[in-house]
Amino acid sequence: MDFKGYKSYADLFLIFMLVHSFYMINQIGNPLFVDGLFKYYLPFLPVYFLKIFGITIVYWTNSYVVLLALFLIGYNFFKSNNIKMVNFSLYYKYLPTIISFCSSFFFIYGLGNIFNGLYKRGIVQLLLGVVFDVMYFYWSYSYWALPFNQFIGNTAIVYSGILLVSYSVYVTYDTGICTLCKYYDEHYPKFSGLNIDN
Repeated sequence: MDFKGYKSYADLFLIFMLVHSFYMINQIGNPLFVDGLFKYYLPFLPVYFLKIFGITIVYWTNSYVVLLALFLIGYNFFKSNNIKMVNFSLYYKYLPTIISFCSSFFFIYGLGNIFNGLYKRGIVQLLLGVVFDVMYFYWSYSYWALPFNQFIGNTAIVYSGILLVSYSVYVTYDTGICTLCKYYDEHYPKFSGLNIDN
């Protein structure tokens, strides 16, 4: 499989994850979802933690399995077909994407591309992420006094959460594509319409 073939799978993955995020976060208004948060997380996590991380917990709990499965499927595909995609280790192939994925849970973006050596791109992603974080935490602070059921289903919280999670997915995707471009010696794609690294 060449670079274009691999990127087409990544593009499909991006679309799937974005649609998935819209669906899962919009379910936050469902009482069963809120009850699930209380049932599975409250014994371990206090309410103030759920108010901060509730959006990302709902999303990532249902998506990290998909991400891990895609990594394993891709690895097994190349291994079983004796395809040498490119001469670099699995560690460097997936580590930047994993760094980006994990750091986004803590509202930090761009670390994967900084690890890739794409410092301008990583800093742009980080600064843009700070803007989205400020919006999200502004709304969280504004409605903090609400009971948890009303807080987690609040329209401002939900839509700012969708924006934040969509950005997380896009940055994770961008990190994966940039890693492939780096080792395939391809031009880096534009980030949000900006030609940063070429």
